[in-house]
Amino acid sequence: MDEKIKALEELLRTRAFREGAYYPFTLCDGTEGYFELMLFDVGSWALCAYAGEEAVQQYLCTAVNESATDAERLEAVHSMDSLLLSVSGEEVSLTRYEPRRIPRDMNKQEQSRMEEILSAALSAPKAAKLPGKRKRTYPAGECQNELTARKMKTVERNGQKWLAHIFLHVGAIEPEEGGEPFFPYMLMLLEEKSGLMLTAGISSTPENYNEGFLTMLADAIAEHGKPKAIISVNERSRDYFKPLCASLGIEFEKRSSSPTLRKAMEDYLRLFGEQEETEPADESGPAELPEAEQTEDEAGWNEIDSILLRLVSDPTALPQLSTELLLNLLTDMENGDMDSSLVDVIREELRKR
Repeated sequence: MDEKIKALEELLRTRAFREGAYYPFTLCDGTEGYFELMLFDVGSWALCAYAGEEAVQQYLCTAVNESATDAERLEAVHSMDSLLLSVSGEEVSLTRYEPRRIPRDMNKQEQSRMEEILSAALSAPKAAKLPGKRKRTYPAGECQNELTARKMKTVERNGQKWLAHIFLHVGAIEPEEGGEPFFPYMLMLLEEKSGLMLTAGISSTPENYNEGFLTMLADAIAEHGKPKAIISVNERSRDYFKPLCASLGIEFEKRSSSPTLRKAMEDYLRLFGEQEETEPADESGPAELPEAEQTEDEAGWNEIDSILLRLVSDPTALPQLSTELLLNLLTDMENGDMDSSLVDVIREELRKR
């Protein structure tokens, strides 16, 4: 493979490839795909390959544009299904990216595939147009428990509009039943006007989050009342909440963006973007890409207490936080699991109650 890498490096100097272009390849087993070449500094470049129709479609569905938020870019990285060859001087890394998994070194079979792709690149194929993106559907929200559905339907309306956002959490967790760590999906519920965080939590499985997120919604409705409407801005959230709202008698709104949600996501990334970055389990993967922490998943669900720290420091929001949540935050701080600078603030609020 080393000789092919050097040969391709020489070919790159002739400008035989265009950045931003995609080139087709066919493996010996008949698998078709596309690769792209990315040029950085002198002697630094990368080849990223998407092998198979599903991998190509995964890329088409998660690719972001220049206006994408940091959270959307992180989700795109952790949703890749690709093989990445990166070269920096004499250093070569071969990394396998799988959706919602921590990047790892390629195994022998994947290295063999990359060698075939290098051979295809050396034949200097003509740039090709990527296939059309298929319409993608995501899991729909469904309340199968009639008693739970009846309770939510009969709760008094509060006249509020809630923002409901499902996205990929930046930290990896260990599966309850064992196996490889994965990046879970997270649900964030916000009151639109005030930006108050009603609840936030992560799924216990890579994809099937219906039951857990439904429980979170039911708890939020029981505590705060039934909203007039639920608003979603991305396709995953829309597919989940639109049918659920119809069954519960809640209006549903779809929007392209929300300043309130953007602010909440910026706060989320400030809290988690650096705190949850550690070396991947196998210490592989390009250093320039976001890394993720492996955390425990207790009983399948954890309340993401840290995301509410900004509310604790807000005198107008602090009284609205539940006693149970404040006690959880205080415990985490006293155990050294969180920043303890607000311990006295929480203790004083609890003393008043």
